[in-house]
Amino acid sequence: RRKRTGALALGAGLFAGAAHAQPVEPPIVVTARRFEEPVDETPMSVAVMSADGLGRVGADDLGDVARGVPNFTIAPAGVLGVGTPSIRGIFSPAGSSAVGLYVGDVPVQIRSVGFSRNLDLRTFDLDRVEVVRGPQGTLFGANSMGGTIRFITRQPSLSASDWHIAAELAHTKDGGISHEIQGGVGGPLLPDS
Repeated sequence: RRKRTGALALGAGLFAGAAHAQPVEPPIVVTARRFEEPVDETPMSVAVMSADGLGRVGADDLGDVARGVPNFTIAPAGVLGVGTPSIRGIFSPAGSSAVGLYVGDVPVQIRSVGFSRNLDLRTFDLDRVEVVRGPQGTLFGANSMGGTIRFITRQPSLSASDWHIAAELAHTKDGGISHEIQGGVGGPLLPDS
């Protein structure tokens, strides 16, 4: 019986040591309630895709983000089957959207009349995408009955310059070659004084 206890304690010690040796990832910070807080301390249902996560899954637009977030889809609506965001099955096929769409704190959704659609925002040069589920009318207004999708842009640096570039090249059988190049440059406008 003592041998088992000793072996069990030794095994637990090895497991604790292995867990301690693993690198600790920084907490994911969201601004879903209009101030910064760790996502695991936010008292609402929030799904976050960071810039690295968006790049890892190849997310290029809102439809790609929807494929990576549970309970978020692009529902076909309108005469031409134009897609509209749907969170937890709540969407509006015509008129005001039932899902808020924001770039930072600026609403960008439009009224649908069957032929128009919301902006198909690209994920290039973003810090993260936050999908806040559930009625969010108190924080984000009347068009957030199903939830809110927030595209959070990268914050500029006042002291360092940076740049990044992305390129895509594709060939379609019995078709042609398509390509896309995106780039971004940032830095301070005034030298240190």
